[in-house]
Amino acid sequence: MRALAAGAVASLLLAPAAGAATSDRTGFRFTRTLGAQPGPVLLEPDGPLYAHSRPGFADLRIFDARGRQAPWRPLPPLGQPRRARVELLNRGRENGAAVALIDLGPERRVHDRIELDIPDSRFVGSVVVLGSDDRRSFSRLSETQIYDVRGARSARSTTALFPPSDHRYLQLRATGVSTIAGATVAYDPTQPRPRPVVATSTVRQRGDVTVVELDLRFSNVPVDRIDVESATGRFDRPVSIAASNTRGGFAVVGTGRLTRFRSVSFTSVPVQARARYLRVEIANGDDPPLGGLAVTALADPRTLLVAPGFVPPYRLLYGDPALRAPSYDFAALPPAELGLPLARAGRLGAETRNPEYEPPADTRSFARRHPEVVQAALALAAIAVAGAGFVALRKRA
Repeated sequence: MRALAAGAVASLLLAPAAGAATSDRTGFRFTRTLGAQPGPVLLEPDGPLYAHSRPGFADLRIFDARGRQAPWRPLPPLGQPRRARVELLNRGRENGAAVALIDLGPERRVHDRIELDIPDSRFVGSVVVLGSDDRRSFSRLSETQIYDVRGARSARSTTALFPPSDHRYLQLRATGVSTIAGATVAYDPTQPRPRPVVATSTVRQRGDVTVVELDLRFSNVPVDRIDVESATGRFDRPVSIAASNTRGGFAVVGTGRLTRFRSVSFTSVPVQARARYLRVEIANGDDPPLGGLAVTALADPRTLLVAPGFVPPYRLLYGDPALRAPSYDFAALPPAELGLPLARAGRLGAETRNPEYEPPADTRSFARRHPEVVQAALALAAIAVAGAGFVALRKRA
């Protein structure tokens, strides 16, 4: 009942304003349909939408079956993070660091932080968090600074942050402190996991470097992590990831090391990329290339939420580089007023050219629009000046 009331409130707040909103549709290059049930709609952006819209979908406009503009916004978190006290296993010291192991149990839950109980005062150190599903092979998730500083202003922070993870086991290694006395983890039961990005890959050797190129098929596709799998048992090699939309110039978007030995496995590299092509370069040194190599690009979901109170099916319009980002009341509503429990996934149709599209008028000067004519005129003028000079010299002679 609460969800229904929330959806009704959102509809009353938004429908009149959105119905009054208008937009000139001749500036949008692309259009497609969005099939959906009545109510809030979940929209998963795809390759064509990333490639042909502005960053953040600033030029995206959505119209319902009656021609009314339907507000949209990024999907807010679907739940509140929960905190749970956990038992520390194998607590002690190893190679100058305080260590501990956490078993979060067989139930899959996504975590992104650990609050540590550190009995020390006045310290500056760091904590490394590693994750594992089998307790044999661990992947490095993050390293966070922890500190307790006293002075004119006192400050203390003992929270370790890491990318959302659903690993069962977490291993902690803290430097600069004597021990880890306890821990509390935070998790969001609704946090979605990163998803593989569809891509084709090629592998080649360039001297002692293995080069893997991924083609994501569309430009501006977001990527947040690169995972590397290999059949090689032990390795420790630098890796660099570069990105490009055109293959004409690659920019580095992430670096790290790929490491596997004993119970340690660091084979994921965080990146910040919006591109079609990714180039992963693994430096092999004097060792043979990694065997059974497989590289996967992953991205966090970037789901959009379309406001309730409108009539499906919807029509999407985008591809207007001059359009400013929309400003909707819907974007400012608290999550409890969005009717999220009623939201259902929509179905994107194929992208087509907008039949109403009209190319913008060319406001450039004649010289900028026709540089070849200007160059020809200058050449003729130069010839004329040269000819006049030659005639003048002949007369003097």
